[in-house]
Amino acid sequence: MHHAAMSWRQVPSPNAFLRQTHGFFQREELRAGLVLSFASFAEREGEGSQGSLNLLEREGEVVGAAVRSSRGALALTDLSADDAGALVAFFANSSEPVVEVLGPRETVDRFAHAWSETRGASVTGGMAQRLLSLDVLKIPEGPGQMRNPMATERDELVEWAHGFHRDVGLTLYGSLESIVDRHMRDETLFVWDEDGAMTSMAVATARGIRGSRIGFVYTPESHRRAGRASRLVAHLARHLRDEQGRAFVTLLTQSENPTSNHVYENVGFRFVADFSQVRFSYDD
Repeated sequence: MHHAAMSWRQVPSPNAFLRQTHGFFQREELRAGLVLSFASFAEREGEGSQGSLNLLEREGEVVGAAVRSSRGALALTDLSADDAGALVAFFANSSEPVVEVLGPRETVDRFAHAWSETRGASVTGGMAQRLLSLDVLKIPEGPGQMRNPMATERDELVEWAHGFHRDVGLTLYGSLESIVDRHMRDETLFVWDEDGAMTSMAVATARGIRGSRIGFVYTPESHRRAGRASRLVAHLARHLRDEQGRAFVTLLTQSENPTSNHVYENVGFRFVADFSQVRFSYDD
């Protein structure tokens, strides 16, 4: 059986990477949006030099991608076992760390297995996630309205961001202050307002070629169990789809969190794929 020539190649700049992968992401963005957002972030932060941007070509056509952030988080598109193994081999001479890997579950498992064998890394847990996409939007009834936050609310939102990270058990990269400030500046941070007070928050975390992703959905303890996150997510999804004309709206949610999964299903999100995130540790 003849296999078409397949090879991994590193691209020197985020700009060149985004240009060369445009057609691929236009087709595959629904499942590969996470990798696209890693590359877009590298372009915006000008941090291409510390990370690495890699694409997989078969007969001159891009069929996969792997982007490693400057902090050692590696995001992958769907890859076969052979392609994941080839990526590990491609990274063989690199001293750059891979601290964690994120992507479709089967791909992450394939990469983690090959990486552990080659690099002597052990997998130290991680998180099972589900990629959801907006299907038929249902806007729940209830008081309040969506708006962008005011400058005076910034410190409270930083506290909420810390609460979100604690709840989700995420590794923190970079300062939450700078993340909140960036989203406030870009007007991609939204809150649910009832009588002038914020009760829930969500972020349009990544804008791709055709779609957008929602993240950072958080309601402080005192405001929970009143449907506020549902109303906010539904209004934000409608804003992205109808007002900004996005072809699709996605969300990554924790598999073990029935509450948030229920919230998203109720407003019309449907399951697309299992994703996962695993961390590595190394015996020096």
